[in-house]
Amino acid sequence: MQRMSHLLSELQRLTRRLEADPNNPAVYIQRGMLSFQLAEMAPAIADFDRAEHLKPALTPSLWQRGIAYYYAGRFAEGARQFEIDLTVNGHDVEETVWRYLCQAQTQGMAAARAGLLPVRHDPPQLSLNGLDATQKRVASPSLGAYGLSGAGCQPAYHGQCLQSLDIFLLPRASFN
Repeated sequence: MQRMSHLLSELQRLTRRLEADPNNPAVYIQRGMLSFQLAEMAPAIADFDRAEHLKPALTPSLWQRGIAYYYAGRFAEGARQFEIDLTVNGHDVEETVWRYLCQAQTQGMAAARAGLLPVRHDPPQLSLNGLDATQKRVASPSLGAYGLSGAGCQPAYHGQCLQSLDIFLLPRASFN
C-alpha cells in the first residue's frame, strides 16, 4: 500500500511538471514508466508516444514501450518496437527475447524461433541457445530444459518464456 501511494504521488508530481513544461519528452518517459509500474498500459503507451512525437530520435530507445505493448496485448506493435530498438542496439539479448515473446504470440512459436536474431554477447544469466519450442510439463520454473538457463535469469523472463512456450507449471504435490 505504501509503495502504491508513493507511485501515485510521483505520478501526480510528474503530471504537474508536464503542465508546466508540456514539451519535455524525458518527463513523459518517466511518467510512462510510472504508469507501467501501476499496470496502466494505455497511459504508459500514450506517454511514450508523446515523447516520441516531441523527439522522434527517441524511437529506437523506447524499449519500455515495447514491453508495455506486450502487456497490453499489442504484440505486433511490441515486436516492431523491439526490431527498431535492435537497429541501434544490435544483438541485445533482452530486446531479442522480448521480440521473440511478442512474435510467439502473433506468429506461433515455430515462426518466432525461426526468426530469432543472433546474440553476440549472450550473457550467462540468460541463454537462448537451443530454445525448444515444444510443449513441456515441468514441476518448477526451471528453464534449463528449454535452453534458457542460469541462476541470474530474471523471474519476469522465466514467466514470459514459459508462457510463450505453452508450458504448464504444475505444483510439486501433483506429482506425488
